[in-house]
Amino acid sequence: MAKIKHILLVTSEFPPGPGGIGNHSYNLAKQLSHNGFNISVIAPNDKDFALKFDESQNFNIYRYKNGSYVRLISILLLMLRESLIDSKQIVIASGQIPLVLTCILGNIVFNKTLAVFHGHEFSLGNQLIKFLLKIFIGRFDKIISVSEFSKKRALMVKPNLKIKVINNGFDINRFKTVSQFNKDFDGLKLITLGSLSYRKGQHNVIKALPYIQKHYNNIEYGMIGTPYIIEDLKKLAQSLNVEHLVKFYGSLNDDDVNKLLLKSDIFLMLSESTKSGDVEGYGIAILEANYLGLPAIGSLGCGIEDAITIGYNGQLIRYDNPQDLLLAINSIYKSYEQYSKNSVKWAKKHSWDIISNYYLKEIKSIA
Repeated sequence: MAKIKHILLVTSEFPPGPGGIGNHSYNLAKQLSHNGFNISVIAPNDKDFALKFDESQNFNIYRYKNGSYVRLISILLLMLRESLIDSKQIVIASGQIPLVLTCILGNIVFNKTLAVFHGHEFSLGNQLIKFLLKIFIGRFDKIISVSEFSKKRALMVKPNLKIKVINNGFDINRFKTVSQFNKDFDGLKLITLGSLSYRKGQHNVIKALPYIQKHYNNIEYGMIGTPYIIEDLKKLAQSLNVEHLVKFYGSLNDDDVNKLLLKSDIFLMLSESTKSGDVEGYGIAILEANYLGLPAIGSLGCGIEDAITIGYNGQLIRYDNPQDLLLAINSIYKSYEQYSKNSVKWAKKHSWDIISNYYLKEIKSIA
């Protein structure tokens, strides 16, 4: 095995901007850097917020310009510049556009390439981009999927691909340690962490509230995240006469997220695939909530199935079925303390300190 010196990570999302792909890429870059690799990241520009963030990292971050065609050219130029610095470095691509550019250009100018699939790559966006990805995806030396769901979606399009599943992880250092699991249960406090969007499924929870409130008094449903569709959700809540049950918190810092999660009882993510092809590839926020002792209820038929073990750290249900949601809530409440303890155990197994070891093994296998 050759000694690995440099790794180039090309990603479609990256902090300080939001998004699960960015969360994954950032934590992967940090872990690889901690393990002695020289990491460079090619990431989207996040206006004025990126500069201060980039300066605080211990690896290089090169920002590409936004805009359809400008973005493509900008990423290509940055990749070519990196190849001139060290053509033997391994390239990791995450996100649709980075995947396409890397599988076309990668092995021509770089030594080895590794792809990370999140689930939407063959279904979302420009038809030409999806076609090129389908044609050239086999050029990658290694393909990793963040869930069995994401793997299956890729194999539906390209059945002969060899894909290794490595589930998502979370940054355990961002969250407080839970010391006790008792709840006073003076009401039903539900919460979702994630951008307000149809993919995340906050609307599915709101639709279920009229049914749930027939069985539980003093219900509260809180939503943390960038308020993309907040007006739609407010109108929906008003039309169902449940606007007094919902709270919108917007984007919050880690401390405030911690406080709200610890005050809640059950984490919800009733995600659904959108008409545009956007899907939930895993659900990192479930791990974060689990670590704080919150059992989770998530959707069947998406990557959340990898994040929840039924009857252990939560329940999996049909996203559009209020009766299923009620049964899941009842099941968790009957054995809340055990679910809560199991949730913490489950989350600890998915700390990036552990998950990164699987990536190290795969990277070294192609070096």
